[in-house]
Amino acid sequence: MPLDMRHRHSHLLLGYWVGLHKGPLPPHEDEMDAEIIRALLPAICLAETQPDGLPSYRLVGRQLSKRIGKDVIGAPLSGFWGAADFAEIQAHFLESARSHRPFFYTSVGRDEVGGWHLFETLWAPIQMEDPQIGCFVGVSEPLHESAAPPVRMIGHEALKGIWLVNERRSSAVAAAKSSNQSLSHLRLVVS
Repeated sequence: MPLDMRHRHSHLLLGYWVGLHKGPLPPHEDEMDAEIIRALLPAICLAETQPDGLPSYRLVGRQLSKRIGKDVIGAPLSGFWGAADFAEIQAHFLESARSHRPFFYTSVGRDEVGGWHLFETLWAPIQMEDPQIGCFVGVSEPLHESAAPPVRMIGHEALKGIWLVNERRSSAVAAAKSSNQSLSHLRLVVS
């Protein structure tokens, strides 16, 4: 059964990325326009992967930075996950870079006072000048009823599910992509 992304910012970023994705390669970093994705900036993040596939944070928006509770620019993503969960995430970064397909995951995090929070994170590959370094633009948002994000730091996250976005199985994405319609309203089919 296909699963849909739930957060509107995931849909906005993916729609923007799909609109830029022309041909076999992902969009180039120079094509990303901060003015267009202004609403996403608090939750936006950039990650780089070296040839071994180890992803590290290159940029972190203030909302995600508050959730983590410390400066993580240059830090590997592995520091926030258990070994098995991180291996799955790293494998998806590698597959995403190879196939030029975005992926997303849901995770649950525990804050410092014992509260649990559900999150959705989308990563989409983009091209850099150095082809040996993979780069991804992402957005990570809490999935809960309140419009305000949790104010407490999340110390550790556990993976609940991870999926590659499958544009070929989503007729709505294909139709909007071919006619250059706004894609922010779409529900995507993933595999």
